[in-house]
Amino acid sequence: MLKLKKFNLFASFVQGFRAPNLQESTVLGNTGSKFEVPNSDLRPEHSNTIEGGSKVHLGPVELSATAFYSMLKDAIDEVPAEFEGQSVRDDGSSVVKRVNTAEGLYWGIESSAALKLWRLTLRTGATWMKGDLTHGDGTTTPARRVPPLFGTVSLRYTHPDKSAYLELYSRWAGAQDRLHPSDVKDLRICETSPYSGQLLESCAGTPGYAVFGARAGWKFIKKMRADLSIHNLADTNYKIHGSGYPGPGLDARLTLSGRF
Repeated sequence: MLKLKKFNLFASFVQGFRAPNLQESTVLGNTGSKFEVPNSDLRPEHSNTIEGGSKVHLGPVELSATAFYSMLKDAIDEVPAEFEGQSVRDDGSSVVKRVNTAEGLYWGIESSAALKLWRLTLRTGATWMKGDLTHGDGTTTPARRVPPLFGTVSLRYTHPDKSAYLELYSRWAGAQDRLHPSDVKDLRICETSPYSGQLLESCAGTPGYAVFGARAGWKFIKKMRADLSIHNLADTNYKIHGSGYPGPGLDARLTLSGRF
């Protein structure tokens, strides 16, 4: 890391590996949208990742950005298989198994910014990433369950003596339509309607969303404070990409805490 008075630069190179988990190596049966058979010959995935970024602090402005590029070897992916002579089970589920068939590339950027004026602080942040897998036959597909562009934005007022604050915020995500072939067969992504158990004939992916909330806190005596948070003010129906459940609806919480 290179540190200047108001400007930091950093870079890193990291190697890693991930051993196959029990589902990938030993599961046998229907797992919701497919019928999986085990593969005891799976090898660990290996990765090489380059990361670099900077942080800037100029008076009331704070900026940061980080970029990464990750190369994956022996990536574990699904391929068609057979079980008891069947490639498709009686219930219509396709038979698949996990193999070390692909090389992967993942790259992305994470950024944030803050502006402090008077007693107000405006913050925003966003993350974008993309992933592709190149298979043994030379074909390329999007990687599984890669999140879309997503981020947050907030505006906070802080009392002069810092005993109280009020904050409005939003969490948002763009649509994700870059789908791996197994994503298209995943009920968590391509179900016709919640809990229907039926796949869409043509799946466009996960739609984008924006949810809004508010927080407030007050330290009313030296060692006691109260905090109120209200999430999803508009009671928006949304789902995080790859999640099996819709996001929580309108939710309010009041918390009292003390230090002794």
